[in-house]
Amino acid sequence: MVFLLARMGNPKAALELVIKKLEDVDKAIEFAMEEGDDDLWDALIHLSISNPKFVTGLLNNVGTHIDPTKLIQQIPEHTEIPNLGASLVKLLQDFQVQVNLREGCRKILVKDSHSLMEKLYKLQGSAVYIDGDTICKACGNEVIGTAEKADFVLFFCGHVYHGRCVNKKNQRMTCRMCYVHTRAEHRGRKEHLLQKNL
Repeated sequence: MVFLLARMGNPKAALELVIKKLEDVDKAIEFAMEEGDDDLWDALIHLSISNPKFVTGLLNNVGTHIDPTKLIQQIPEHTEIPNLGASLVKLLQDFQVQVNLREGCRKILVKDSHSLMEKLYKLQGSAVYIDGDTICKACGNEVIGTAEKADFVLFFCGHVYHGRCVNKKNQRMTCRMCYVHTRAEHRGRKEHLLQKNL
């Protein structure tokens, strides 16, 4: 029933079935983790908050998945919770691990962003050599060396086009060859993911 309700797009009913019929908070937490829905975590807290045993299970297992204060603030006053001290210590430890991971990821992202910006700056400042053999990627004719005077467009990717071969209506002036190649890559990844999920 839990599986069917989840597949039918009713995960809250499936979660309620786990809590009220199976009375298994660990399976409820596992189900919420698999679904990855914030509203489902809120429903889990709401359904479990009146059961001290379930509250202990939540305190022991959800520190890295939700904001702990969301759970603690909803616990009714004067509620006796088994092993509350040990559960709070574990909750804080799990939350601190999550904070440390986020800080580490932030530092890595900042460093990578700086390195990539420097690389982009160097690439944009580098020269691109064009000679008489350079051909237009649209029509296949030589860009320079013809009798008639013609403008040409050079993209940062290194591809060159005649001015007349570039779509003037395209204000972004994207490289046609790179655009087609990128679209094909995205389409290939999408098809791979669809086949993987079937």
